[in-house]
Amino acid sequence: MSDFIYASSDAPPSDLENPNSSFGYHQQKGYFKLDLKGSPGDNPAGEKVVNIPATSSTSISTFCRDASNSFCLVSIRNEVASTVTFVAYSSLTGWVGFGTGKLMAGSRMFIGWINGEQAVISQRTTSEYNLPTPVNATIFTAVPLPAGINLPSSIEISFAFTVPISSGIASTTSPTEFMFAGSNSAPGNPSVPSSSFRKHEFRGQFSVDVSKLGQSSGEGAGSTPAVDLLLLHGIFMFLGWCVLPPIAIFVARYLKFRLGHAWYLTHTGIMLFGVSACIATALVCVEVNLTPGKPRFITTPHGILGATLCFAIYPMQVAFGFISNGLFNSDRECVPWWDRMHWWTGRVAVLLAVVNVQLGLTLFEASSLVVALFWVFIVLVVGGVGGFVGEYWLNGAVHHVKTGILNESGPAVHNRLLDDHVEGDEQGTASHPGHSGSDLPSGEQRV
Repeated sequence: MSDFIYASSDAPPSDLENPNSSFGYHQQKGYFKLDLKGSPGDNPAGEKVVNIPATSSTSISTFCRDASNSFCLVSIRNEVASTVTFVAYSSLTGWVGFGTGKLMAGSRMFIGWINGEQAVISQRTTSEYNLPTPVNATIFTAVPLPAGINLPSSIEISFAFTVPISSGIASTTSPTEFMFAGSNSAPGNPSVPSSSFRKHEFRGQFSVDVSKLGQSSGEGAGSTPAVDLLLLHGIFMFLGWCVLPPIAIFVARYLKFRLGHAWYLTHTGIMLFGVSACIATALVCVEVNLTPGKPRFITTPHGILGATLCFAIYPMQVAFGFISNGLFNSDRECVPWWDRMHWWTGRVAVLLAVVNVQLGLTLFEASSLVVALFWVFIVLVVGGVGGFVGEYWLNGAVHHVKTGILNESGPAVHNRLLDDHVEGDEQGTASHPGHSGSDLPSGEQRV
């Protein structure tokens, strides 16, 4: 057996006549195994796996993901018995499964693996993108492989079961859409149908048609999703909570003197427009993976904390920001409590967001490399950008007070920043940016 990967795109290369031409990013990808050696007992080339003739009371449809049989499904409708028999088989060594519809949320899924010599079948469902849970009342009956199914010797997993036609798993009037997934990682406890298992290594959608009696439809249509919306959700939430807010905080905490009026516009623009755009996009990516009528954001700690951040803490932080600016008084003797609430709400929000990103990575079963890179990024932002650049090189945070510059690093920095800041404007007179960047009267130095 040899491992291969594949990829494809509808976009043509930039130079069709040049074998070295550049080309765009793939829209579909996957991997498969190929046995180039062959072995005794393998099906001869061209021999069908399914050798069951369709009759006036039966209909047969088959689907295979690839030539290596990483996932294949045979669907046999029997009108006399009022059942549909599904035969799933795969060259993988972990688990394979399929379910109704195109999304995990609300799908009725059937997942199988091998425990010793016995096939284990588990019917499951879920309300969102997470590990499906076993259902209490199953609708399937496990059966032996039907006569006429000749599996290749490379097959590691195979199982068969029947469901009543009345269950609606397969339509008798039109093609039925399914999704599939699989992994080479074995379940944690293979002997138990309710065992947990690792996230799929591949997934996609396909359709089978058992609506026409007397017909054997051959290969069904299949596809691999071009865009992983859950991955996009994670990317946009990472940008919206771990990249943009630290930039905005850095500007407001350290760069008021150096940017003048631009600090306020930059800070507000990033937090109000940049963060909200990322949040909205990420939430849309989640929404299309949820079934209408299902509970939102309350089924996992990641969802609960994320909803709290997006719908409670973030609006509160924005509100405190506008309140702080609206109530700014150039004659104030100290930093008021509403300013401090704005600071600490933002700090708590970013801290909780970092925790929630980790929860999301765990839920998504991200690789240890991705998790390690995330925490390296956090350490660099906090220690490198905030600690070294902000606190050491830029001499710490500065705040607006009437008596001058309130700096957290000490009097020496206070005096140096005063000297750096009190410079003549274009007319040669001293001017000083206020809380939102407006000029204050001469002599009232603010940062």
